[in-house]
Amino acid sequence: MRSLFTFLFLVATSSTLQSWADPLEETSALLNDPTTRQSVIQQDPEAKKADQRVKQLGLAPGGEARVYGLSAGIFENLAKENAGDADRLTQTVSEMVRNPASLEQKLTPAQRKEIENLSKEVDPTGKTPLMAP
Repeated sequence: MRSLFTFLFLVATSSTLQSWADPLEETSALLNDPTTRQSVIQQDPEAKKADQRVKQLGLAPGGEARVYGLSAGIFENLAKENAGDADRLTQTVSEMVRNPASLEQKLTPAQRKEIENLSKEVDPTGKTPLMAP
């Protein structure tokens, strides 16, 4: 089963990434601004699928915004790590899609904690493993 942190990362990496002049700015706008996000969701089938998955998590009000904000933060970390080089960033994203477990190593402690908190909201019984051990 995909872990929640992998899912969050994939939300941040829609297929439109490769065509953006400034991936960090565009992705931040996409993930943090509901109007921009809705516009992309209507135009991009991959973004629409990702948004549907976020909605299926069944989070409390405000939870979807937390998911998108967390995804923006993860993406920002990766953009900084790749010195804003869009080609390197795209390569890093592609590598993480092939090996989702490697993303966890890139998370800050605060991001790990937020994922843990979101995981508890998705399944408060703890029966569904949303985070890798």
